[in-house]
This record gives sequence, structure tokens and C-alpha cells, in this order.
Amino acid sequence: MSLFLMPHKPFDSRHLLAKIRPLFFMPYFISRFISRFISRFISRFISRFISAIISAIYSKPRKIFLFDVSAVPWIVLVIATSSAALLAVEQDWSGVQIAWVDDPRAPSDVPGGIEQQPSRGLTRRAQRRSASRRRNSREESERLEEPTGTISTRKLSPTFTRKTIVDTAGPSSLVHRNISYIDNGDSRQRFDLYLPSGCEAPAPLVIWFHSGTWRSGDKSDCPIRWLAEDGFAVASVGYRLSDTAVFPAQLDDCRAALAYLSKNADLWGIDPNRICVAGSSAGGHLAALLGVLGGSDDLAVVTSKDAEIKSSHISGVCMVSAPSALTQLGPKHDVATSSASLLVGGPLLEFREAAQRASPVTHVSSDDPPFLIVHATNDPIMPVDQSRRMDAALKASGVESTLIVLDGSGHDKVLLDNPTIRRSVLNFFNRNLLSRASTANP
Repeated sequence: MSLFLMPHKPFDSRHLLAKIRPLFFMPYFISRFISRFISRFISRFISRFISAIISAIYSKPRKIFLFDVSAVPWIVLVIATSSAALLAVEQDWSGVQIAWVDDPRAPSDVPGGIEQQPSRGLTRRAQRRSASRRRNSREESERLEEPTGTISTRKLSPTFTRKTIVDTAGPSSLVHRNISYIDNGDSRQRFDLYLPSGCEAPAPLVIWFHSGTWRSGDKSDCPIRWLAEDGFAVASVGYRLSDTAVFPAQLDDCRAALAYLSKNADLWGIDPNRICVAGSSAGGHLAALLGVLGGSDDLAVVTSKDAEIKSSHISGVCMVSAPSALTQLGPKHDVATSSASLLVGGPLLEFREAAQRASPVTHVSSDDPPFLIVHATNDPIMPVDQSRRMDAALKASGVESTLIVLDGSGHDKVLLDNPTIRRSVLNFFNRNLLSRASTANP
């Protein structure tokens, strides 16, 4: 009766949760116990098995699961001998043609009778990369349109014959790809060389540096390849990007490429005394620096801030939509994440001295080669004031400079597709390269 006479206690959910809460941790404790048990069992089994093998080697045979471990050394010896015998069998693969899924070669380079299979089981990123490689191969094999304007009819070509020609850029040009200009260098320290064909004299050389905000781009991006059909050799040079090495690594690579091409001019059939450098955007910035600072006659890496070497064999510089004064780019370029800040290693305002060393306008002097500067009034990336500053500094020093400012918007390669700009570029190279008498040995 006392139980019924006790006062009724209201229900409290907290007491129920306190009772149930330990049940939620039961799976954790059970899994932990099982894992510990299994790990201990496996460790003990392995230790006993190893001890049995050691005892078998020292002539103390034991049996594990009714298996005589004393025979283990002999079994290992038989397996090793049979494997060596199989590897020793020579097989002739010379007659076998191999192709694989997503073959990066152009369809014309795939062995006969082999069809490229469509990509299967690839991620979207891998599929985009594969499509990009195939698209680049097709674009490189296409013939570029003839430039309009006054085209020189003089044809120049190397005086040698090489059996390593790997591609053709047009009906009158040959291409050598992926040539390293530094021994055991980075994969980006290479260049492609476009040579005119069917001529007898050493060809003048135009060295092109690609764009890409010093952080992207590739040497395959060469919009002036058509110059090879007009008697010029064109070298499209790759360089290390700012995500792997900050300035002056990019300029050191450009110097090394210039030094390699000058030293091996006879090998490639080019005239080392008639060389121009050109580039757009970031590549134009490096071309301008190479023109005002010069190149090195040594393949060793040169620190740009300590050695301002003038080069007598740079005959001209062409820069398109390129920066010239990094400290005057504007507020949006002063932030730490801008391409110019990443190039010098930090915010331009904090790394002002490094930014000035990386500015071509800082190094202008009276003995610089002629310049052709191209820019658009409404360039969406690089303000036109950069080209005007460079042109004013060159003219103030008595250096020949031609500034072409196009009305409208456009940047980089868009300007080089303009027929007027192509005509001006061709005339600039004709005036500074073809008109100069070659001093190379015939």
C-alpha cells in the first residue's frame, strides 16, 4: 500500500537520457576491442611465423599448419630461378606497333592500322587535358595564314641538313621541338625552333617569349610562327614560372636560351649577329628586360640584380601589351595576390626595390637596341600608360622607339592578329634584321 501512497514524481527526460547515453558508445568500445584483438592476433602470428622460418634456416624444423617450414628456402630458390629464366628469354618487339588510349600524338603520327580508342573511365579533368593535347597538336599542324603587307621575297635557310626534323609548320618551314637550353634543367627550360627551308644563307633569328602573367602559358603559344615563311628563324622559349621560382629566375632562363642559341648558331643555321627578341604581356616584359639588360655569353645562371650585361647581338625588341614599370601598375596590382606581386615574391609596395629591379624602364640607357611597342587604348589587363612610359624613357635616352597605340580594347595575341600590327612587326624585323649584312661565315 505504501507504494500507492507515495507521491507521484513527474517524468524527467534528462534521467532517461542519462540511462541511455552509455548505449551510444557501445559500438565504439566493441569496434575498439575487436581491432585490438585482431592486431594482437596478427602480430603474434607473424612473429611466430618469422621465428619458425629462422629456426628452419638453422636446421630446427618445425611445422606450421601441417607445413614443413624447412622447405621454405628451397621454394624461394626455385621461384627466383624460374623468374630469372623467364626474364632471360629475349622477345623481339621490333615488329610490334603500339598505341594506347588517349594517345597524345597527332592522328597522323599514330602507327598505321591503329585506331585511337575513345577515352573510357577518365575523370573530367583528365578528359579536358586529353582534349587540350589533341587540340594543340591539330593547331600546330595547321598552316597559318599569310601575313598581309609588304612581305620580303628574300628566303633564307640553314646551310646544314639534319635528320631530326620532327614536324612542319608550313610549306616552307621546319620545326624542332623540346630542345633543352640548360643541361639537366627544368621541363620548362626548353624551346621550339621554327626554321625556313630551301635557302642557303644563315637565317636571322627572332626569339619569342610566351605570355601568361609569369604564372601560366607555354612555349607552344607562339603567334609569330608565320615569320618562318618569310625567311626568319623563330625560337619560342619556355621559362620557369613564378609559382616555382621568383624573379630573376625568369630573366636568367631567357639569358640562358639566348646564350645557347648564340653558341650553337652554326648547328642550327642561324646568324648570331642578327637576333631580335619579342613577346607579349609577361613575355614582352621579359623581352624588354633582355633588351635593356642584355644577355650572357655563358650558360651559367646569371643573377640579374648583380650583373647588368649589355649584349651587342640583340638587334631589336618587340613588346606587345607588356608592363614596363611594376611600381606604377595601379592599386589592383599592389595586392599580394596579383601576378606582379607573385613574380617579385611579395606585395609590390613592400617589395618596392625588387619591383624596380624587375621594371624595364628602370634600366633604359642610350646603348639599348631599337624598340617596337604595341598596345591598345582600352587594354582590359595592362594599362596603356605602361607602354607610354617605356616609349618616353627610350626616346629621352636617345634610343629608337616606335609606339603603336590602337583604338579599342584588346590584349596580347588579339593585337598580333590585326593585319596592321602584323605589317608593322614584319617591317620592324625587316629593317633591323634583313637589312643588316650578315657577318657570319657563309
